[in-house]
Amino acid sequence: MGLRDERRNGLDGIVLESDEVSLSVFPAAGGKIMDLIHRPSGRNLLWHNPRIDLAATNPGASFDDVWCGGWDEIFPTDPPCADALNSYHDHGDLWIGPWSATPDGDHALVLERASASLPCVMTKRLEVVGDTLRGFLNGQLVVEASDSTFRAGRVGLWTKADSVTCFDDVVLTPGTR
Repeated sequence: MGLRDERRNGLDGIVLESDEVSLSVFPAAGGKIMDLIHRPSGRNLLWHNPRIDLAATNPGASFDDVWCGGWDEIFPTDPPCADALNSYHDHGDLWIGPWSATPDGDHALVLERASASLPCVMTKRLEVVGDTLRGFLNGQLVVEASDSTFRAGRVGLWTKADSVTCFDDVVLTPGTR
């Protein structure tokens, strides 16, 4: 496992994956993390808007009109506002344009974007190894999560005491790795 390319709705994406976790990133959609999938169950932990498809973003777009779900960066502010020097876009200005994306070894991706309103650059590094996901902002670890809950265990069947339940042809086989 490691990094692989993905194309969705005409946008190029990059998937970081291990046997346990799959993370889909779309640099042209504001560096959006679109999917965080627990691979053994197939469950996507990030919500998707059923009415709005993934698309490239651009300055002037209304966040609510293009937000298809997933995970976006909000910087430097959430509501649109202005001060004596700048005006700030709705939900900041990191999501309104493409991020550069560079693989970092077999299990990590580095994304970078300059702020449109302030003299700063945001760098995020995403890493997926085994059952561990790490996220770094400007070189500092800000999130790390691991889950080995379902690596081993036993199977059980349960029914409600006052229900009528029938099991037929139940087969259990050892899993493989």
